[in-house]
Amino acid sequence: MAVNLIEPSLTEEKTHYFLTYCSFVSLINDKKLNNANVLILTLKNPKYMKLLKTILNLDSEQECVRVFLDNDPTLYKSKHVLNFVNK
Repeated sequence: MAVNLIEPSLTEEKTHYFLTYCSFVSLINDKKLNNANVLILTLKNPKYMKLLKTILNLDSEQECVRVFLDNDPTLYKSKHVLNFVNK
């Protein structure tokens, strides 16, 4: 069985880019934001969504949400996210 040595480094790189994106959104909004609030801002603002898709080389908004859930699996329990999604 062949071992893929590239995949772990790509995962680390995407995680780094994701965390950098979250820091950027926090700085732009001049607030300390948690992942739930960054997700909500990303879903509200098309420019943020486009930036995230470009940085992570993603094709759809669903993939962007998936990245948030992969990095913070407790987001689906967040009251703020559920309220935003149910609106």
